[in-house]
Amino acid sequence: EEPLATRLPQVLVDLRQPQVLADSCGDVATGLAGVIAELGELTRAVNRARARQLELVAMVAASQGVECEDGTLEQVLGCDPVVARLDAAALVGPALGVGAQAAQGWVERAIRMSGPLQPVHVAMTEGFLDERRAAIVDDEVADAPAPVARAVAERVVEELRGALGDDPSGHGGVALRRRVRRALADVDAEFLREKAERARRDRCLERWAEAPGVDTWRATLPAEQAALAGLRSNHRRQIRSATAAGLTLAIDRSAMLDAFVDAYHD
Repeated sequence: EEPLATRLPQVLVDLRQPQVLADSCGDVATGLAGVIAELGELTRAVNRARARQLELVAMVAASQGVECEDGTLEQVLGCDPVVARLDAAALVGPALGVGAQAAQGWVERAIRMSGPLQPVHVAMTEGFLDERRAAIVDDEVADAPAPVARAVAERVVEELRGALGDDPSGHGGVALRRRVRRALADVDAEFLREKAERARRDRCLERWAEAPGVDTWRATLPAEQAALAGLRSNHRRQIRSATAAGLTLAIDRSAMLDAFVDAYHD
């Protein structure tokens, strides 16, 4: 059978047809192992496609208008942007199907992926690193100096190269963030300390409507204040109903509220 890599353009065309997914069950003749193998191939193809999207966004960001001899303006593509053109987000947003804020995020990430985070981008082009994990690495080192970000990216990607094959479930989310921060501490402990201090100053209290009749509150506090307020959770465990009721009562009585009030009015 023809490799998926050469069939990918047609696969993407087929996926745009709603009836394909409905009819595909009757076309499977390779058995369960074959289906799973193709699923893995397609997952790697999606990772490569995301990497290509970042490349294209970077090219748009690095493009510039050049005036020709006849007075017309020609758009010349680039491939290594340092500072994006001002209208880059507006140009790529419609093609990506996202709004202005999300498009700006794409542009900024694409610039970093073409620069200090190139090892992460290469891992995506190889198909083994997905967009979600790549975004976590990017988020953790987005404000780091370029040499630090590149060193961390190289180390984390090398660690993930074997780890994801052994157990993908244990190398995402919080676990990956901790891995990146350990690498950051080894590469530049002073920068990590400054990053932590900045984060501690950015304390806040957020509230939004969730289910009907219920509001959700989220506090971002320095760790010791969160512990004193009884908000420390272990392994993302939800605060139980009785604890939540006690916290509500404490808020009603204006107890243990200094950190919240300060954060709310900052």
